[in-house]
Amino acid sequence: MFKSTTKFCLKAAAVAAVLATGATVEAAGPIASAKAMGMGGAAVAYPQDSITPYYNPATGTCTDTRFDVGVTARYSGKELRLSDRPAAPVANLPTGKFKANRDFDAYGDFGINWRLGCCCDWALGLQYNNYDHTRTRYRQPLADFSGGTGLAPMGNKLKFDYRVEVLTLSSAYQVNDCHSFGIGLNFYSSWLTVEGLEAIANVNNGLSADPANVTNRGTDDAKGVGVTIGWFGQLTNCLWGGASWTSKASMGDFKRYRGLLADHGFDIPEVWRLGLSYKYDPCTIIAADFEYRRYSQINSWSNDFPGNSTGVFSPLFGTSNGPGFGWQDQWNFKIGAERCINECWTGRIGYRHEQYPIRDKGGTDIALNALTLHAVQDYLSFGVTWKPDDCNEFNYFSETGFRNTKKGQYPNISGVPDWSPANVSFQNYTYTWGLSYGRTF
Repeated sequence: MFKSTTKFCLKAAAVAAVLATGATVEAAGPIASAKAMGMGGAAVAYPQDSITPYYNPATGTCTDTRFDVGVTARYSGKELRLSDRPAAPVANLPTGKFKANRDFDAYGDFGINWRLGCCCDWALGLQYNNYDHTRTRYRQPLADFSGGTGLAPMGNKLKFDYRVEVLTLSSAYQVNDCHSFGIGLNFYSSWLTVEGLEAIANVNNGLSADPANVTNRGTDDAKGVGVTIGWFGQLTNCLWGGASWTSKASMGDFKRYRGLLADHGFDIPEVWRLGLSYKYDPCTIIAADFEYRRYSQINSWSNDFPGNSTGVFSPLFGTSNGPGFGWQDQWNFKIGAERCINECWTGRIGYRHEQYPIRDKGGTDIALNALTLHAVQDYLSFGVTWKPDDCNEFNYFSETGFRNTKKGQYPNISGVPDWSPANVSFQNYTYTWGLSYGRTF
């Protein structure tokens, strides 16, 4: 039943699926709606198009009957640096800079919102967008990850590609002139590819509970279902409020990588969102959101990475309490402003801060994050809308994710010279551009 329902919903999203084919967006969270992204992503209390009900389904009753379709491109730069590595026991372990992918990626999103009822007090919607995507491809090997014990040739290049797309069926009801409530059913599809971790897969190293399913197993997929509940209301003549809660979604196992991930997969975290929007004057709106993500509920994200080991490595990769990415619960803050310049043009500006998710406990939790290289915390965005007539509009946004550096330490793992201690730091920055078209009926 679940598989057939998911397939039906994904077929309904065919247009966006075509746009998203081959998409490789790197983000710490959802990117949906060019209008919202132009305001830093603030959308919980400010409905702007048929895609923003993804953030808060209750806003559907205050959104026109319309559809929107968009495409986003992102340029991302990542770099890891290793230093202070000992010469023994393997003399050729490298130090220095290790650059990851620097290229353009693209994805698509779309939404439909339909208001109905004698007073347009009901709304139904469909939204499709990228929920998260982390892709890291090193341009050269970090070390001999073949698991050999001698001065073996350099091993494979590390690659980590994790992508999640979400299709949301939303419904909202306006209780009175001031308040609306909504619910969204979220269908998640995720994909994972890992390459270059032969040192963990080597049975002689004793690091994994299932060494045959650690690395180089192609692309695996998993699916799950969650729900979002939201409220949207007018508090005063000039002030609106919104709130939404998205449940944790239990995803299926990545069976091809069950020897690497704790609990064999990545579940979707529970998310709380609160928002306010304020009409400063007839032409200016200011909106702000607070978002809280509970990664601590998911072992594969939140488990600590073991410290220095001189005996048997424990717990093993692939077990419930095995090594994870050491992520803590994350909070995000978004704020933006929109101003109507004239009947045809509207401008936007926004700022977003995302708390760094990796814990600093012991410094070794950074180890597995060489696969993600998430470091950006601060984003600045701009946006513009052009309306040639009352029914059609074209939207554009650009966003800069400012370069940031994270520092930590690799632990020493007994019997695996490639994991000898080292100081590590990595940098990350992004540039993003998006276009969308919307039509109101």
